[in-house]
Amino acid sequence: SLSAGTMPNTNISSNLILIEKSDQGKAFLVPYTENKKILRNIKTKLKNKIDDDVLSTGLFISLNNYTGLNHLKLAYKINKKLKRISFPNKKTIEELSTKINTVGKNNSFVENKNSIYIPKIGTSEVVSNLSQLKIKAENYYQIILNDLYCLNEYLAHFLNSDLGNQLLNSASSGFIHRINRTNLEQLEVPYLDLKQQKELIKMQKKIDHIKQELTKSEISLWDKFDSGEVNSTLSKLNKDPLDEWQKSLPNPLSILLQHYKTNKDIQKKKEYLLYFFEAYIELNFSILFSLLKNNSSYYNKYMRKIFSEKDLKYLEKAGFGTWLELSRKIAKFLRSRTGEDKNELSSNINDIDLNQINAFTSKKIFNIFEEVVNLRNTWAGHSGPLSDAKSQEIVLQLEQYINELLEESSLTFYYCKLIFAQNMTYKKGTYYNETKLLRGSNYPFEEVEIESTKPLEKNKIYLSVLDNEPIPVYPFIKMKSSSSKQKNLFYFYNRIDRKGVRYITYTMQDEPDIYEQEASIQEIINYHGV
Repeated sequence: SLSAGTMPNTNISSNLILIEKSDQGKAFLVPYTENKKILRNIKTKLKNKIDDDVLSTGLFISLNNYTGLNHLKLAYKINKKLKRISFPNKKTIEELSTKINTVGKNNSFVENKNSIYIPKIGTSEVVSNLSQLKIKAENYYQIILNDLYCLNEYLAHFLNSDLGNQLLNSASSGFIHRINRTNLEQLEVPYLDLKQQKELIKMQKKIDHIKQELTKSEISLWDKFDSGEVNSTLSKLNKDPLDEWQKSLPNPLSILLQHYKTNKDIQKKKEYLLYFFEAYIELNFSILFSLLKNNSSYYNKYMRKIFSEKDLKYLEKAGFGTWLELSRKIAKFLRSRTGEDKNELSSNINDIDLNQINAFTSKKIFNIFEEVVNLRNTWAGHSGPLSDAKSQEIVLQLEQYINELLEESSLTFYYCKLIFAQNMTYKKGTYYNETKLLRGSNYPFEEVEIESTKPLEKNKIYLSVLDNEPIPVYPFIKMKSSSSKQKNLFYFYNRIDRKGVRYITYTMQDEPDIYEQEASIQEIINYHGV
């Protein structure tokens, strides 16, 4: 076999073939060489039919599986590496899967929970969720995996590794490298039992968390020149990712997670986790709506394209499902902004980098919340009292959703902070606002100074995204002083009735609700456009 460039005036690889009349079974393949010592070894090996698995002195191969010297070299390299790292078991993609799908032009796949998507061409990553596709669906294979053998996160992570990439390259052919379906089906990957796969996935999540923390540290180091904050972050890297995430969350979410972690009663743990998800999605809606409402002309231009009158009427008595669907509508609109539309959006939300708000619009986030709503509606919302065993089962499922949410949004509230405006001073065209950072479950809140070109209204909540002008958060959430030792309490909009606008809290049973005369909520419900 001759490598590319061996023959003059061409870069195409070639093969010199010696043909014999008799059937020799396997063919003998040897890379071209002029080394006399290797040539002597090749002669001995061929004469005595020594099959020693050493490529440099030739291999006996089946021509049915031969796709070229480069692929053979790659397969040889991979097999040596697998042996070195003690992977005795391998299975083909065909053995691990129940079905391999492709779609035609302008079509899409049907989502399957335990699937991976392998690009046919290019260098895009293998992904485990439809929302993560980077190129058109027609350029992917959908591999539906057998639940008894393989987890999609395990296989996706492996195929995205250096070794996995080499394996995928070995399955490609043609001048424009394209993965051949037959080659893909026969591709052998390391096989571990499900327990081992889960352990590797768990370790990968820890690694991902460390990477994100290091990203935050790098931003602090070079944007703020804050070596103290970096040292603090580096000292925390060995800590529980959930604990660190909790500390970064807005106060009402952080408190709910704290209650869940410290409560021993399984029924209460379930209750607090469900409260957490409901509070999170309402906060998500509040932030998305506030971005939309930041500029009145932009809001009036697009409001009716996002919501129907019926959608807005659901706000009169809002619940978990309401917040999910309305958030989804805004998120879909924001994701659809491209080109000049994207520039228009950015300028109307104080030039915020749209990448910083991706976690509020992510399809994967909404898929997680949809699963929680379905679980809640099946067991927790519309059934009688549940046994501790059943509640434990629900808690375990909710914990899985918490981990998925953490994975998707661990950096979200690092970039996007909720602040509570207090006093301010004005100097040379800039307002210096004293604010409280509404983060974590501990009191008192950290005090931070925020600069702005407009004054921040006292006792109002704002969204602060890095150094951009803060955006007022629409009053679907409010912070009030409590008569108890807990000095501040968050309330979430719930409904409008004859008493007024009702707000509820998830963390305080002595003062579970308050009523406010909040005309702005009613104005949204009655909105007819301009």
